Amino acid sequence: MGTLGQLGVNGLLAVNSWMSTISANMNGASRTAYKPTRVSLLDSSVNTWANFQVPSPTLRVQATTLEWAQGSVRNSDSSAHFALQGQGFFVLVDDLGKYFLTRDGEFHWDGQGYLRNSNGLRVLSNGQDFVRKGNQDLSDLFDPDGESQQLARYGDKSLMVVDVANRDGLRFSKYGATVFEVDGDLPLRVDNNFDTSTDGLTFIYSDPKQLPYVGNREIPRFAPFNPLLPESSNFRIRLGNNGVFDFATVFGSEFDPAVHTIRDVENAIDLYGTSNNVPITADYDPVSDRLEIRNLAEPKVADPNFRLGNFAIDFGDNGFFTFQGFDPQRTTIDQIVQEINRYATVNGVNVTASFNTVTRQLVLNNTTGAIGDNSIRFDGINGDAIADFFNVAPFSASTGGGAQNITSTSNIDNSPPSANTFAQITPQDAASMPLAQMIRPDTRIIFEGPNGQALAQFFQLDRATPQFESQGVFFGSRLLSTQDIDNSRVLDSAVPGEHSLDITAAMVPTRSFNQHLNLTDNTTPVFDPSGIPATYTHDKLNNVVIADGERSFLGISHAQATGQFDLVMDLQTDASFIELHFGQKRPGQIDSGGFTLQYHPGTGDVYLFQRELDPNGVPVLINSAPGALPVISGLGGSPHRFAVRLDKAGELSFSVDGVSQSFSLLGDISDRIGYLTLGHYQNRLELYNMYADFKSQYNHYATGAMISTSVKAYARKEVNDAIYNQSSTRVIQSALESSTASLTEYLPMLGLAQKVFGSISKIISVSNAMQDDMNSLIR
Repeated sequence: MGTLGQLGVNGLLAVNSWMSTISANMNGASRTAYKPTRVSLLDSSVNTWANFQVPSPTLRVQATTLEWAQGSVRNSDSSAHFALQGQGFFVLVDDLGKYFLTRDGEFHWDGQGYLRNSNGLRVLSNGQDFVRKGNQDLSDLFDPDGESQQLARYGDKSLMVVDVANRDGLRFSKYGATVFEVDGDLPLRVDNNFDTSTDGLTFIYSDPKQLPYVGNREIPRFAPFNPLLPESSNFRIRLGNNGVFDFATVFGSEFDPAVHTIRDVENAIDLYGTSNNVPITADYDPVSDRLEIRNLAEPKVADPNFRLGNFAIDFGDNGFFTFQGFDPQRTTIDQIVQEINRYATVNGVNVTASFNTVTRQLVLNNTTGAIGDNSIRFDGINGDAIADFFNVAPFSASTGGGAQNITSTSNIDNSPPSANTFAQITPQDAASMPLAQMIRPDTRIIFEGPNGQALAQFFQLDRATPQFESQGVFFGSRLLSTQDIDNSRVLDSAVPGEHSLDITAAMVPTRSFNQHLNLTDNTTPVFDPSGIPATYTHDKLNNVVIADGERSFLGISHAQATGQFDLVMDLQTDASFIELHFGQKRPGQIDSGGFTLQYHPGTGDVYLFQRELDPNGVPVLINSAPGALPVISGLGGSPHRFAVRLDKAGELSFSVDGVSQSFSLLGDISDRIGYLTLGHYQNRLELYNMYADFKSQYNHYATGAMISTSVKAYARKEVNDAIYNQSSTRVIQSALESSTASLTEYLPMLGLAQKVFGSISKIISVSNAMQDDMNSLIR
């Protein structure tokens, strides 16, 4: 049985665990979708003496269980927030491809369009892809089945909602108590006829083989030149106090993205600076591939060193004027003049102030009787600074009565001697420009006009932060491209025959903006041509996904890597060839290892290439079968069956309309593990059905089989029949599930646990005292 002290320590440990759990539940009461943990305490055993049964005086933790009750659903003002009504979890994936489950739908859209949770984990779709939206998508609305209505750019995505056979087998993850670890991969298969959704497919725009020379998050959309409405393609740059640069005014013609070059824009900005005698320059560096714009401004007035506080003017017999609330960041010349004149009117004194916007001079009049004090003295903490600002003496002695008039000794701005027209104070400046901006003019750089935003995006300036710049008495802003504007950072090689997407010095004065955007690399290796991305269309009426253009890449379940798979598709095409890339290590780039199976619909030829991890590496032909498969080129008629199987032994089987060809892939199995991408070159590909099974390991260690609870059936072909007995779950957008932990329940429980803890502590103290007494008696 042990001593009372030993039994008490065991009890303390159990109660301490109980208290920790209660505290965690109390902290989770305000967290989205938090499920409280309950601790089951158990006494050790029952001891029987004679006819008496005595329970053991100790406690231990028997088990901890999560309470999975449905939380209440509350509205949210964010369309990226989701709540589940019913059983199940959202599926999250980290950057290493590990899966997690959560009911916490407090998501957000990141800068790349991915839907993520607060830890940065991406949200999975039913087709084992990432829920994503583009800048051109019409909305991000989802229906109660969790299916997006208009995510047209990246495909119609439906949120994956799953449950596990053994919820008690779930364990908290490193991402907190609302994100749970899953033991194993997702066993869900993709089976989509595209009647409603393109789940299971990702439209890839970013593979280097289809990138233009200029690489951006989104390809800039230039407004074309229209001779009937020339100004519709122009652009301007607002330069703060240095005016507005207008390309057409400076260059002599409206901006035309099909004609004008980087050098034209650079020269026009420089010409604007020299024409106006202002230090405004543009410089494009073909080595770093960045544009730099410097917008420096000449002060309109010399800095009089304003300080924090007001200023005053002592008008002798006409009293003491104080400007209340003086702030050079807000106060204007007109406000100072108006306040002086208002002071005269309110107090009935003969004082006037005026500012001549032609000569840029201040005039003060102070009139008294024939005998009186008509002196003018600038006072207060900013008195000397104001006198200095207006070029007047800080003190003008009394003339012995009558009228005294003081005027700025010269125009208060810098023109003359400056030849810069922007350094001259205009009537508008006098009325609305704060004094501080005359000392340090605004030098913001803002692109405007029909092509202003596209041009800023082209030069990677749309998210650039202006940097402070100074040069003598001039100071202002420097705007620099956030990164090199071309794709040399992805592909850069000077070796003939290899990929190279770099804007060279020779291209800067000769290639138009449209050429940079529409021409892709033409130095790619044989058997591996490039081309601009296709236009992707989801024709829901006819249950078909269409890739129409020079080159397309359709990622297949790009949240899942695999080393073996079954893939069946029904398609029609008049493309030059169709490729299946598998084993690639990066989902959005086929030149990242793995293999390419290339089929020519017009000849029936089949080729198998192996790829290097280096994007400049030439694909190596490792096998071929000329004319081995049927010819299916042409649109119309019935779709053709395209099927590929890769088994764990490395046997690759490929069939078209039932006629098959096999290849053996020897070597390290790691070469075969990766992502799948379907590609086509030139013309059109129409995809009618897709079935994909990634042969994943099933969850069985602790959580049991994973079961889809989504209403949609795009990925619901599980191994077992549990799905047919599983009720579906509703997804509620712009809502969150509340925590089921209640402070009213756990506050009293914490008090009780603390009392038990205190009682056991007393038992331990008594036991220790008794032990000390016994030891004393023995001694």
